[in-house]
Amino acid sequence: MFNNSLDSTSSRIYAHHLVRTDAGERNLKEFDTSLDSRDLDVSNVSFSQVETEEHEDEEEEEIEATQSFREVNIDSVKELRAEISEICSSLSDTLREMFKQMSIVGAVDETHAMVQYSTSMYMIDVDVIAKEFFYQSVIFSLGNLGSFKLKNEDAEPISIIYLMQLAPEEIRPSEDDSLDAAKYLLSQSEMLWDYFSIDIKSEEDGTIVISSLPSIIGGFLPALEGLPDFLLSLLMRVDWSEEKPCIEGIARCLADFFTSTISIVKRLDEKDEEEEEKGEEDEEMREIPDDDDDESDEPEEDVEQQDRPWKRLICNYLLPACKAKLIPPESFKDEEAGVITRVVDLHDLYKVFERC
Repeated sequence: MFNNSLDSTSSRIYAHHLVRTDAGERNLKEFDTSLDSRDLDVSNVSFSQVETEEHEDEEEEEIEATQSFREVNIDSVKELRAEISEICSSLSDTLREMFKQMSIVGAVDETHAMVQYSTSMYMIDVDVIAKEFFYQSVIFSLGNLGSFKLKNEDAEPISIIYLMQLAPEEIRPSEDDSLDAAKYLLSQSEMLWDYFSIDIKSEEDGTIVISSLPSIIGGFLPALEGLPDFLLSLLMRVDWSEEKPCIEGIARCLADFFTSTISIVKRLDEKDEEEEEKGEEDEEMREIPDDDDDESDEPEEDVEQQDRPWKRLICNYLLPACKAKLIPPESFKDEEAGVITRVVDLHDLYKVFERC
């Protein structure tokens, strides 16, 4: 599946062996300050908002974070980290190099993106890769994760029972079951906060609330519409009876929660677009459209399509983080799994041109 030209022993460099773009070069979008995380607006939901503290001196923050890094000396955590590290030792050089050196071409949809490595273009499964990346990030940052503060419209922490009642009807628990579930999560609150920066506590009036979530990628804010499913997954998918499965299960639930942000943001974006189009149609019924104005708006619409919030999440936050930190499992090379699919190779194109 990967480009065999990397193993070529030929000393002569042909034109079709050259790569048109340098993966190490910086992209113009890196200099665009408008791509700040505040523009993503993924936390603009009716029941909650995300608050983060601004730091004036990022260098001092990094130094302080390094000095205060806490090592978690638990056998189960060491085993989980060792399992991930073993992936690296058995990993092919080509696969590791691909993720480090790939150039991000763009997002196809919420689950797939195009990247370039060497002389080949690949389609990658963003959903699978994101889940693995977030899982690895949580495991290696256990006990050292930052956090987002959660508050509702009244600047109060969010009731867990209320959140569970927002879950889809087919999995929505009764109010009594929601109360029991909230009490159980509260009983695990010390561990959830200490290792995962998930803050669950009881208010003075007895209401059990969730007041913070972990920060995994700077600027990547989780879509809080996924909170009900996340809380239910903690209860239904995590084996709380044993330490190692428990930690792994919570990390997997967090990975799914953060990964779902992309599809949720895309759905909200499409909903907003439909409402805008409906508003424009209503306005057109009251006014006679100008053909010249319509033509001038087309390029602007194309630019907007290329710079959608969900695409920025993938191309400006997720994939750059994966390039820097992801340890890709060998299973990513399985062609049947379809995680990495080569779409076209420059060598093949040259063969076509030669026949023309």
